[in-house]
Amino acid sequence: MRSRTKRAASPTTPASPPPAVVRRRNSTHKTRSKSTDDEAEDAAANLRRLALHCGCISCPCAGFRRKNEPLSPDRTWIRSIPKSTICSTCDHPLANHSDLVANISPADQQQLIKIAADVESLIDRLKSQESSSVKHVLFELLKALQKTMRSREPNVMKTFPKTFGMPPFQEPTAIRLVAAYLSCLRLSEAGAAIQVSIALMYLKTLNSWDVPAPESLLEKADPDYKLMFSRWLFFCSLPKTYKSIPCYDAVSCFGRKFLLSTNTAFQNVLNTKCKQLKKARDSVESFAVKFQKFLSKEYDLQEDRLDPEAVYRFEQALITGFHESLNVLPLKLELSSTSELHNGELNGVEFDDEKPSTSFTLPPVPDGRRKKLPKNDKTPLCSPKKWERTNVDFPLELIESGIKRNEAEKASRDIDRTFKPKDDPFYVAVKRLESVKKEIEEGVIWFRVIANSLDPTQDEEELTWLLDVVKLFVKQLPKMPIEYVTRIVFDHRQQTMVLLKKDYGVTGGICFREFDTQGFSEIVFCAVYGNQQIRGYGTHLMNHLKDYSIRSRKIYHLLTYADEFATGYFKKQGFTENITLPYQQYNGYLKHYEGATLMECQLHPKVVYTDLPSFLLRSRDLYKCMARESHPYLRLKYGGIEHLFKEKKESAILPISKIPGVNQLDDRGKGVAPSAFSNSDLLSTLRTVHRKIKEDQHSWPFLEPVEASDVPEYYEHIFYPIDLTTIGERIDRKYYNHEHLFIADLNRMFDNCYKFNGIDTEYYKAGYYLHKRFRQLWKHYFPTSALKVSLPAQEPLI
Repeated sequence: MRSRTKRAASPTTPASPPPAVVRRRNSTHKTRSKSTDDEAEDAAANLRRLALHCGCISCPCAGFRRKNEPLSPDRTWIRSIPKSTICSTCDHPLANHSDLVANISPADQQQLIKIAADVESLIDRLKSQESSSVKHVLFELLKALQKTMRSREPNVMKTFPKTFGMPPFQEPTAIRLVAAYLSCLRLSEAGAAIQVSIALMYLKTLNSWDVPAPESLLEKADPDYKLMFSRWLFFCSLPKTYKSIPCYDAVSCFGRKFLLSTNTAFQNVLNTKCKQLKKARDSVESFAVKFQKFLSKEYDLQEDRLDPEAVYRFEQALITGFHESLNVLPLKLELSSTSELHNGELNGVEFDDEKPSTSFTLPPVPDGRRKKLPKNDKTPLCSPKKWERTNVDFPLELIESGIKRNEAEKASRDIDRTFKPKDDPFYVAVKRLESVKKEIEEGVIWFRVIANSLDPTQDEEELTWLLDVVKLFVKQLPKMPIEYVTRIVFDHRQQTMVLLKKDYGVTGGICFREFDTQGFSEIVFCAVYGNQQIRGYGTHLMNHLKDYSIRSRKIYHLLTYADEFATGYFKKQGFTENITLPYQQYNGYLKHYEGATLMECQLHPKVVYTDLPSFLLRSRDLYKCMARESHPYLRLKYGGIEHLFKEKKESAILPISKIPGVNQLDDRGKGVAPSAFSNSDLLSTLRTVHRKIKEDQHSWPFLEPVEASDVPEYYEHIFYPIDLTTIGERIDRKYYNHEHLFIADLNRMFDNCYKFNGIDTEYYKAGYYLHKRFRQLWKHYFPTSALKVSLPAQEPLI
């Protein structure tokens, strides 16, 4: 019997898998089929749920509603009803609503599902008991989310109400203010670590704190507080509950005004025991008290009083550590570091020996940070003018006595009925300002910047104001045709700052156009109704425009063409015919008018123009009082001296001491002692001293003026530079008619050296030893000089 050869399996015919593998594959196939069915079922359920909010294909419906049943809290019924069910709102079937959202991408559907959940949660919350201010914000948020659902685009930012604006609402923010406060403290590295940790606890507590509603306050809240609360609730508090909207940190949205208005309520929170702060609660309370004192002094927040590099470093440290969990402070510090803390104390910090110590280093300032502009900002051709600063050092005693005298004179003026403020233009301007500010506080008048945005949904009230502005300009500027005025005012490139008065409407306005790339704004029209012009509205309106240009737009030049009737007004507002702006920057941009004069107003970035009259009045009164304190006999008037000539003998010379008031003059009033040299001797002596100083081996830093290209920051700190070459030129011109002038110039040269250079530099060392050499020459050549030459207290370290 022949045995059959066993053939190998064909490569195209796979071998049968084992039974276990077959069962596993069947199980996997069933699982995948079940998963696919579940996903399809969930997708269909999502479409039905979105149908409740996203409208209909056939009409602009607000969402599907079942007949005889409103939008109840239980919305599971939407999954079980057939697609042919008719909507009670638009009489279209459910299929028309669900098909509308079927073409949306799955990712957008998931985002819309989250928004729908927040909408349903908001509807349920509005049925509960809430204060009126909270309900107002909830209703605004509900409208914004519903509008987003109807647009079927999951970008909620587009539908946010414009009435709340967008963060940040106040500049500088709370984080930057804390950084500015820390930069003013004299801190070592360890001390900075402690203060930054305390500041972070303060900021985290403030950020998580629930701001009290206006209705819960004992006193009636002002409109500014209500607006701040609404913004905080909308952007900082509600997003923690409703995840579909972006959440902002309160410390990055609000600033000084928010901190001051909520100070009392927040201090009460800090005074209670808080688990988050642990042992450092007292430290944070002390920090909050000192920080509030810092905020209450506006002059401490001026940029010229702060170190921008230190502020930047502290700000970066705070931003970096803000989202980290910081419940303990840096520990185990050396006792030597504590003495460098502000006021020599640790603000009540308690240390925990069980915790490890941490290190702290401020981040470095990146190169070119000051030149870097924020995104979307255009670089203007014209930056603010570098105004010259005059350094005048008054003795502290004189300032204090001047302040006391000023307060006493102010109190006596209030009592004195013979004082007539109308005789003083400063008082007239301040009184007008006070009356306008009182009307602003009472809500009688307010200011707005409006423009035609070419948006079909633009606020109708703003359009009404624009029409009223056209009427104002046509009435007050009769030479301007109404067609031309209308075209300019409604041009979307033009803006108008309007003065609105209660029960009166538009009272005044300034129409202007910004050329931010050129660094100036052009004022086209400016007018106030004739029966309102004696109240100071025109001046305050212009001052508001100046502050708006500086603070909001970073524009520091205003240009306008003024006719013969308006030049007087513009001159009073600080405009001049001397144009400092380069011609090529405004040529071709301005509207030229025949018979008009081009005028310009340069704006100072540090001046608050709406408070300028009060500032000038206080400054003038203080300077007057300081002058009277330093020269008490300055204002005394004495009788004539005719009788002295009758009393003296004919041949006698009248002694100068007989003149009334001469004996009361101090040394400065009696003049300077005459020079001990003749003109030729003085010139020879000065040249000798100057030559010997130049020949000294330590004179090399002072031979020539400091080049600004080599040391660009030198002239930012040294306002009166002097060098040996300049002194030699003055000697040749016979500038020094007295040795005091020569000695004063050399003293200034050494003072500049000590001021700009540290004690561990070669320049300080050279200046010190050259100063020492000059002191020897001064003793030899000017022994009787009343002007002294003194060496600095600190000797060079090298």
